[in-house]
Amino acid sequence: FVFLFFFSISEVDFGIRILLTSIVFLVIEYLAKMLTKETRPDFKTNKEKSLIGKFEEKHSFPSGHCGYIALLTTMLNLHYHNVLLTSLFTAITISVGFSRIYTKRHYFNDVVGGYVVGITLGILSFLIFP
Repeated sequence: FVFLFFFSISEVDFGIRILLTSIVFLVIEYLAKMLTKETRPDFKTNKEKSLIGKFEEKHSFPSGHCGYIALLTTMLNLHYHNVLLTSLFTAITISVGFSRIYTKRHYFNDVVGGYVVGITLGILSFLIFP
């Protein structure tokens, strides 16, 4: 829904870039989870239902939360070139990673994997479509 914000403030091109890159991220995240099938640290003790279903609930690599926030942070930083915003978004991105590990939803490598996918896609979106 972040892309809707950019549509509303007359940055339609950037909003479309975020939307399309987010869709690519979701596909890559799903395929990676399907291929690795790494079980979440808390899967045996915490079997909550998720909106996506049992598959999403059970598999952890890469962290979708960390990947998506890293994607947005990278894209916002590359678009705005603002030191204050970069610092703020980077701090939020790091705190999301810590929270995913602290709540035992992900292992460290899941968080790093999410960051790598998100940052890579964010950079590629600017290299491919300058």
